[in-house]
Amino acid sequence: MINQEVRPALPPEAVNAVRSGMLFTAVLGVVLGVLIMVWPGVTAFVAGLLFGIALVVAGLFRLFFSFASVGLTFGLRMLMLVLGILMVFCGAIAIISPADAWWMLAIFIGIGWIFGGFQDIFGARADVSIAPRWLVIVGGVISVLAGIVMLIFSPGTTVPAIMWLLGLLLVVVSIVTLVSLPKKVPTS
Repeated sequence: MINQEVRPALPPEAVNAVRSGMLFTAVLGVVLGVLIMVWPGVTAFVAGLLFGIALVVAGLFRLFFSFASVGLTFGLRMLMLVLGILMVFCGAIAIISPADAWWMLAIFIGIGWIFGGFQDIFGARADVSIAPRWLVIVGGVISVLAGIVMLIFSPGTTVPAIMWLLGLLLVVVSIVTLVSLPKKVPTS
């Protein structure tokens, strides 16, 4: 086997920034998911607002990654750009009207998880130096499955049921994100 040097998908200075952002959103996702499952009636408005904020932040990181990454194909770069814009847009809708946007938010989150999962699955080769390839692919598969479950169960269910399911899936996806965090790059 030929030993090839792997080129990082992000400049070394950006990896730690992306890692910090992913860590923050994943921890926020776990906390929010648990709160939603424990107090579904009490947390509806606050959870909708926090979901909106989390989507905006995650969308901004996708946008940043689409511009800052090196060595990606035009198609992958555009996929990240479109996904980032969609996540920022959906987050803004949720922030404006968190109590009324639950069903729509559940659908958008499901679609976002599916697109993000496919991006992780097919873009895994770009992240080889950031996290183990197999872990990024497993995380992508879990994200796609969580998105499909969200789309199947969210349209006809009640708000508490959507919230509980969303909370559970958010915890799962956030834990996968925590496990697949990029390796910390020493700064010089």
